[in-house]
Amino acid sequence: DEIRYIFASGDPLAVSGTTDWVSIEGNLDSTSTVDYINTRLPDLTILKQAAGTNLLLPGADFVFYQLTTNEQGEEVKLYYYEGAWVQLSADVTLKDVTLTSDPDGKIQLLSVPDGTYYLVERTAPQGYLLLTNPVIVTVKNGKIESVNNPNMAQLSEDQLTLTVWNNTDYSLPDTGGTGTILYTFAGLL
Repeated sequence: DEIRYIFASGDPLAVSGTTDWVSIEGNLDSTSTVDYINTRLPDLTILKQAAGTNLLLPGADFVFYQLTTNEQGEEVKLYYYEGAWVQLSADVTLKDVTLTSDPDGKIQLLSVPDGTYYLVERTAPQGYLLLTNPVIVTVKNGKIESVNNPNMAQLSEDQLTLTVWNNTDYSLPDTGGTGTILYTFAGLL
């Protein structure tokens, strides 16, 4: 996934660009070279799965964000939104940045740079419990390097897929009720 560009150049030389393009300005001659390495950022997959089974769960809502510092030195959250990183604003709300697992239980995150990220479940699939803590994911050198809680999530062998588990929501049956008063009274006699 690494592309290497070699340019012949002379002084002075200015290089600018992004991971998609590069611009080199200056005097070009055959006395020196400039290496431009364009490393593709990884696409990551989140799989939502019922704990203890292979059942993939659609309809789980998450937000995926990283903490960073703005120009004023304040800590801010940058949310993954349509392949970009954005702050919440009047134009981009929490609803906009919510990611929902598809019918196959998948969420695709495109071009994720190295860093520490927080995956927070906002809505669990029907019949399942909401995760109580965020899954903290560290991406390094184009792969998921670590996850904070192996009881909530597991990495694939290629370190590009994160499986997040949900436990079923169960309720204990109701006990008591108005029909038990007669039996309780009779038992006291």
